[in-house]
Amino acid sequence: MPRKLKLSYKKHASVTTRSGNSSPQNSCSTQTERITTCCDETQTEKTITCDVSVQSEREDGLGDVHLLTPSHHSFVVKLNINFFYSLHLDTVDQLCNRLTHLTSINNWYLVPGKFHEDRLQLVKLGSQQCSFAVEVTKEMKWFLQLPNGLLSSENCCVLENLPEKITSLNDLKSALSFIDQCTICNGNNDPKFAPIVAQHKGVFKDRKGTAINAYFDQSALTIRHVSCHWLLTDPTKQKCPVCVQYRENFLRSKLRSLNHSKQDATDPSSHVNYRYLDTPEKLTRMKNLHSLVRKQSRQIHGLHEKLRKTIDTSGIKVGDAMHTELSTLMDKFSETVTKQHGEESFQSIFWTQQLNALSAKKKTAIRWHPLIIRWALYLHYKSSGAYETLRKSGVIFLPTTRTLQDYRHFSSHCEVGFTAAADHQLLALIKQKKPTSLAHYVFLLMDEMYLKEGLIYEKSTGALIGFADLDGVVQQLEEHERALSGNGKHSRQLAKTMMVIMVRGVFSDICFPYAQFPMCSPNAGNIFPLIWKAIGRLECNDIKVLGITCDGASINRRFLKLHGNSYTNKTTNIYSTDNRSILFFIDPPHLLKTIRNAIANRSRHLWCNGQSISWQYIRELYERNLGSESNVGVSLAHKLTLEHIQLTSFSKMRVDLAAQVMSSSVSKALLFSKKSEVFETAHFIDKVDKFFDSLNVSNFTGGKHTRKRYQEPYSDPEDERLEFLQNFVKYLKNWQSDVDKREGYDKKQKKMMVLPEETTSGINITVSSFVDLLPFLFTIPGVTGFLSNKINQDPLEKFFGIQRQAGRSNDNPTVYQFIKNTDSIRVINSIWIDDIVGNCRGRRSKKHIDIEAAKMPLQKRKRRKSV
Repeated sequence: MPRKLKLSYKKHASVTTRSGNSSPQNSCSTQTERITTCCDETQTEKTITCDVSVQSEREDGLGDVHLLTPSHHSFVVKLNINFFYSLHLDTVDQLCNRLTHLTSINNWYLVPGKFHEDRLQLVKLGSQQCSFAVEVTKEMKWFLQLPNGLLSSENCCVLENLPEKITSLNDLKSALSFIDQCTICNGNNDPKFAPIVAQHKGVFKDRKGTAINAYFDQSALTIRHVSCHWLLTDPTKQKCPVCVQYRENFLRSKLRSLNHSKQDATDPSSHVNYRYLDTPEKLTRMKNLHSLVRKQSRQIHGLHEKLRKTIDTSGIKVGDAMHTELSTLMDKFSETVTKQHGEESFQSIFWTQQLNALSAKKKTAIRWHPLIIRWALYLHYKSSGAYETLRKSGVIFLPTTRTLQDYRHFSSHCEVGFTAAADHQLLALIKQKKPTSLAHYVFLLMDEMYLKEGLIYEKSTGALIGFADLDGVVQQLEEHERALSGNGKHSRQLAKTMMVIMVRGVFSDICFPYAQFPMCSPNAGNIFPLIWKAIGRLECNDIKVLGITCDGASINRRFLKLHGNSYTNKTTNIYSTDNRSILFFIDPPHLLKTIRNAIANRSRHLWCNGQSISWQYIRELYERNLGSESNVGVSLAHKLTLEHIQLTSFSKMRVDLAAQVMSSSVSKALLFSKKSEVFETAHFIDKVDKFFDSLNVSNFTGGKHTRKRYQEPYSDPEDERLEFLQNFVKYLKNWQSDVDKREGYDKKQKKMMVLPEETTSGINITVSSFVDLLPFLFTIPGVTGFLSNKINQDPLEKFFGIQRQAGRSNDNPTVYQFIKNTDSIRVINSIWIDDIVGNCRGRRSKKHIDIEAAKMPLQKRKRRKSV
């Protein structure tokens, strides 16, 4: 019967030298390892000093341990291999001897002949780590050797949870197992970045040009950040978070290269600021600019000469006979024009005015129709130079600039606040709308615009224009409070912003800038009395105010809070005779932009229903489309461009970019990828798309053309979209509730897992008000349909765009310029003017000229008679 041995491990302080194998690895000194063998029969203990080595290892964790005594007696014992791996290690010599008796650890092999200078290396063949090695130093610290350096738990966040030192083979095995599960970061190896690499010569520095942020890795032909993690624990990822974040710099450079052609800084058309140029470059650029001006001047002179020669050789001089004949022809065809276009049409009125001007003996004897005056003001407003060129050409007859100035500046002084003239003009405009009864229902829009500080002396009145000027009592209280503050600042303050209150028709196209107030530091206490005074003046004129729309700025939220709390959506209209309420709305386009910006915010990590809502999924969708753009076929999310993904301070304000990202097409494209992790992101985008479509119906046929039910006009007080809007609010509340129940996170971290509180409260207020508004509208006699975009403040945003456009290169007008521009817009009727590229682009509608409104008489400034 074979003996059964009981083994136990002990250590001895003495040091012995191994015998047998004379290899350099085996000649190292180590502590004696003792195996105590006990025979079951005698139960006597016999201590033997043995060398320990593992001969074989099986899948069940058992192995053959070979024991060699100093007297060359050997035993082969079956025991769990973990016993051998758990033996304590103190020096790199012990580790080397242990590894010598092992075939491999997780298929990592000890490099023969690499044991030198008290350090050893292990490599794994036949894998992506073949060019790397694990190195153990004499202090028993281990490193992952890379082509460009060494990684350890001290300088790599991915390895920080692993032991810093190797104290047993188990520590080494766990480190090697972790490395096996990792993949290598690919960096930014896109071929489209090759020109950027050549431009920066493989080194990418910060803005100051001192510190290096990234470099071109020649070994992998990719761009790496200096803080690249190198190792990725998620096998589905290809880049570490640092390289993904730095990738935005390359995309921004790519966007600049798409928007602007690659030019030298000294080129005349270059947009490089002069402060970035040295003195020789500035001089070269100025010489190039002078050369360009001289060249263009020669070209203009040549074109003038060519035109003059053409007129001299081919032109026909109009004499008195031909003049009379042309007048006869125009008079003859007047009936044809009237019959074809109608007597009250713009074409007929324009034709009649040209005929009268042609037959007039004196230019001062021409009496212009109000429609022609408005049209001329519109042309002059778009471009004064083009208007003068057209008028002086003699092709058509137009009012002189002096005549237009009398209409544009009919008021002798600049008026701010509430004026009787604005009330009369608004009432006259409403009376022209049909049906008039419905034209009396309006919304109020309010917002602020930054101004250019400064004073202008108005010589007609002797007043200085440019101070903050609130309405009456409000201004006096403001000055009195400032006087009592103890700062000694009793002087009036310069205006920094202009607050505008606009009247927008609920069932008409009225968009009238009703009042304007220059302010220095607007607050809810100032806005509150102004808004209610506007409501009172309008209600006294039988203009029924149904609601107020503003954006989600802090002063507007505090203004709403003055009527109750942060979630108050309505208040009693104290000026109404039929107990109507004033409903509050947060501008839906602004809500859409804040939702998009919350997803794109790097500091937020939105989490809902167990999944993350990430901007990275949208970016990957765009990059997949970009990679397959050469393929012929249908592209997913075809509207996505680099401008949608790489957001700037200006693109964040554009509604069209936000609407195209938060659209059903992007949601469906994400679902088409069939990745489970993108489901909640696609689901949320689809909900936001329906929310915005429900509150942004702009015409009666758009829903049929786009085949989107949520873009159809409202014709039922119990429309199914009201239920969806209420469910969307419940969805946001459940989202917040689920995040609050998560464990292991503090309040600050949970706050970054949901939408901003301002956005959530804005959605809640707008939905609650809209649900109350729609049933009330269909109780008004004559109402058969409603367009929900009437609650947004796009007309006010366009009005601000027109103000900036009037300043040409000066985006921020002064108080004086703003007031004069407003007077001109009121004369022209603001619906005639489209703003230039702004944050409401893509929202222009084809509007016809309202003849009835254009026929309204215009006020004209009386000229002083010279004595």
